Amino acid sequence: MLTMQSLLLAGLVPATAALGQIMNVQLSNVIFNNLGGQGPEDDPVEALQYDMLLGLLPPSVDLRITNTSEYSPSFNPGGGVEFNGLNGDFGIINVLSDTFVDLKFEFVDTANNDAPFVIDAFFFTWFDLDQGANGVRRESVFVENTYDTVFLTPDTTIEVNMDMPGFTGFESTIFGDVSDNPTDPADLTPLQESKSFTLVYRDVSSFCVRLMVGGPPVVNGRNFLFGGQSSVVFSPPPPSPPPVPFAPADAPPPGVVIKSDPHFQGLDGQAFDFDGEAGQKYALLVQEDDGVAMIARFETAYTTGVSVEGNRMQSYKAKGTWITSIALRVAGDDEYATLIVASSSTVLPAPSSESSKLTHGSMHLAASSPDAQDLIKVTTSGDSTTSVVTYVSEYLEGHIDVVPPPTSWQVGADEVDELTHLNVGIDRLSTSNAGDLLGLLGITANGRYPSNSEPETYEADRYVDSELTTLLP
Repeated sequence: MLTMQSLLLAGLVPATAALGQIMNVQLSNVIFNNLGGQGPEDDPVEALQYDMLLGLLPPSVDLRITNTSEYSPSFNPGGGVEFNGLNGDFGIINVLSDTFVDLKFEFVDTANNDAPFVIDAFFFTWFDLDQGANGVRRESVFVENTYDTVFLTPDTTIEVNMDMPGFTGFESTIFGDVSDNPTDPADLTPLQESKSFTLVYRDVSSFCVRLMVGGPPVVNGRNFLFGGQSSVVFSPPPPSPPPVPFAPADAPPPGVVIKSDPHFQGLDGQAFDFDGEAGQKYALLVQEDDGVAMIARFETAYTTGVSVEGNRMQSYKAKGTWITSIALRVAGDDEYATLIVASSSTVLPAPSSESSKLTHGSMHLAASSPDAQDLIKVTTSGDSTTSVVTYVSEYLEGHIDVVPPPTSWQVGADEVDELTHLNVGIDRLSTSNAGDLLGLLGITANGRYPSNSEPETYEADRYVDSELTTLLP
């Protein structure tokens, strides 16, 4: 079973949860209660829609929930779909046993023709994941991987998996009934906290979820409870793992990751941000004695929101920077190999190279000789949402994910390259001397972090020769 700590180590959440200014989604009145046209009200809008008490937002912003797949609640008299709506501080959706429903949660501005409304940061909690006796009718919540952070208690009873592509699954493991249901999200009992998880979303107007109840099929359903902030966030965290020593042996760093716009998790497991400047190339990791150098190009990043280009309204907006291309060079015995991965689908030619156009983006492997190509072993994989380039060398191995824009942005084929970015993972790092590691990631092995006020300090041409930087598209 994965816990908060193992999610952290897997690179799914930042190592530190700097909460900052995060709003609490507090549900108020039910405006429409006719999800999927199944009632219990005969509202004209087939949705479950709530007023929200969010002091920092306009009062016209509502939370609207619609189904994107068939929705089947239970119709037991006095129960089932009759529970849908609001009970105190908890929203409720009933799902029939042995069925699932895909849902879209969307913040809309009712004073602006229900336009999507982007919220900078907010909490969202799923409560009381449990199941029937003998493990039947198990409750599962599959959350689209657009969240920033997830909180689980150290003694969580929730099982976490990645079985559904693009989603993280949270599934019940213990029995529960109405007698142990929560009554106050800010004051959950230890048992109630162990059956709940809280997410932090940033810069989104919507997110998708699948709710599923296991079999066997019966006329009963189970209720899914949700809301804003919960006491799960403030439960004591699990103890930190001991630091991982750096040595020439194959000792993995604690989940090194560079994600989105861009959020870093360093070699010491600590989270930090570095924006740099769009159009610049920066050194990520350099160890000259080991013959390892990884550099990247930063360009303008985009996030969900509303912007106007000419006379056309777009469902995304510019914000910060992200990585659009990476070059990894491994050298040894007067030979070298260079792996280049780019968000652009156009494969750039290179001397003595093997090139490949991925489902998204492109990659090529250049080498000083045919034998030198073995210095970096490369495999590719992926699906319709992400292309993955996996690299393995003597001192370094990991993966580079090519992430296209979400389908909700509805971009044209000629815009995809500009709105595609790269995420980076380092799964193993060995080095002859950790003190000689340089670059944005390299210095974190020694407890130092890059400064956004002096981005030029980490420009690639300060660390590597022009032969490598010119290969980077």
